[in-house]
Amino acid sequence: YVLALDSSLHWEVIAVDSQFGISGSGAYNLNITGRGKVALMTSGRPLALRITPERYVSADSDAVVAWSSSLRVQMQA
Repeated sequence: YVLALDSSLHWEVIAVDSQFGISGSGAYNLNITGRGKVALMTSGRPLALRITPERYVSADSDAVVAWSSSLRVQMQA
């Protein structure tokens, strides 16, 4: 789903340790760091969720396209 990214960004493929075998989470994810722009592709209009420390947000793993690395992500089945 990543179409393009600035050459100033660093990227690496990381293994996802999913003990639940959750659909859509894949065995690998792309970790992009730095400051710059990334072009993502979605099926339909993307929905950006505002996250605050006071509340949890749940999303279907098949629908998640990206998240900030500053967030604590927890997979549940």
